[in-house]
Amino acid sequence: MPIIYDSARKTFRLDTKTSSYLIQIYDENYILNLYYGAKIPETYIEDRTCVFPNASFSPANPFIGEHGFSPDTAPMEYGTNGAGDFRISALAVRNESGDSVTDIRYTGHKIYQGKPTIPGQPQTYVNNENEAQTLELYAKDSVTGLKITLYYTVFENYGVMTRRVRAENDGDGILELERIFSLCLNLPSMDYDLITLYGRHTKERNIERRALSHGVQGIESKRGVSGHCQNPFAALVEKNANENSGEAYGFNLVYSGNFSALCESDFNNTTRLLMGINPTDFGWKLHKGECFDTPEAAADYLDGAIDGVSVGIGGSMTVKELGLYPRLCAHNQVFWHWEGNKPQDAVGAEGYICSVNGLAATGEIVNIDGTCNRVAATLYGHKRLYYVVGINKLEPDLEKALWRARNIAAPQNARRLGRRTPCAIKGDHCYDCKSPERICGALTVLWQKMSGMEMEVVLVDQELGC
Repeated sequence: MPIIYDSARKTFRLDTKTSSYLIQIYDENYILNLYYGAKIPETYIEDRTCVFPNASFSPANPFIGEHGFSPDTAPMEYGTNGAGDFRISALAVRNESGDSVTDIRYTGHKIYQGKPTIPGQPQTYVNNENEAQTLELYAKDSVTGLKITLYYTVFENYGVMTRRVRAENDGDGILELERIFSLCLNLPSMDYDLITLYGRHTKERNIERRALSHGVQGIESKRGVSGHCQNPFAALVEKNANENSGEAYGFNLVYSGNFSALCESDFNNTTRLLMGINPTDFGWKLHKGECFDTPEAAADYLDGAIDGVSVGIGGSMTVKELGLYPRLCAHNQVFWHWEGNKPQDAVGAEGYICSVNGLAATGEIVNIDGTCNRVAATLYGHKRLYYVVGINKLEPDLEKALWRARNIAAPQNARRLGRRTPCAIKGDHCYDCKSPERICGALTVLWQKMSGMEMEVVLVDQELGC
């Protein structure tokens, strides 16, 4: 089972394909994060419970005593404002009297198969409930009546876990949410580099890597969208980590709006990472019985579904923009003619990755190719085929998907390749030209997967490729 509850130690272990995440219910029902990293068999790590406090500057809970535990230094699973934890807060709520102290404690939990939906928001999903398991951790602020549900969904066959939060007003007065992040993670070291992606029009997703320092650092957007100026992605990697080796934690917010991704390294050289809605200008009133759901943060331990195999990649701006090539190279033998290989090198690969020129909501997949190495690979020769598709390529039916492939994708690709065709020069639609530089050599419509080949369509909720 991917989620295990050890009732004797009051700990939870959440296992993805490649990682483990440990949570403990501590004295006075504090919720602590004990571990996140490579997969382990243990359900308890003793030395993570108490981190040495900073003398009188780190308050103790009088019901626990001064034996090393302080909310200011302990690895709090979801850090709150004003209750002894002075690091950056994941949650801050103000009641009608103006009090903003927020102190949530564990009240219960539920473990079940499948993944619940998030009302009105983009999200990851499962095709059947056996593909994932979910833990709901329940907590409450006894003074304000605020109820918090921490959601953890584990995709057992992947190195991925998603997290989000629900707030519910179970009191009598009106509460105002001032900040509520989707993800709070504590790591016992600050010996990491922070990787983020910045950019501008036609120059998206530039990689920026810098060492963590004491204090708060990170990225955010106040533009009303995530956008290309700052992408809602962050990674914490070991100092010596590269494309082929080293430990790395990746985080992506499944959301297009104002966001923040913040890291704080404290005086004990530990690190807290938050990701979620940007608290600047954010405020949400909760009347009695009302709920608020945060967007979903997908945490990937960077060992994906494709592991230990040979992989071919077709020419694809979508694959390039997602940065899949360097990640796959760390665990697989990858052949991509955009990275020095020849197109024929990918022929014998076990898996193949490409995108589409048009995807119909009725199920048909449309591609246009010039040399046809890409479309040929989608029809025969590989054990497993992955289509990675941006939301901009989704059309309501086959007719519109065909129109998109010919009149949007083909002209843009011809222009990108520097071809002197009418569609590339004018950039408006297909002219069905006979130019020797024409890139439309063949058009394929896939109605279903080919016999003997497994196929998966990965639809990404952002605009990618042409």
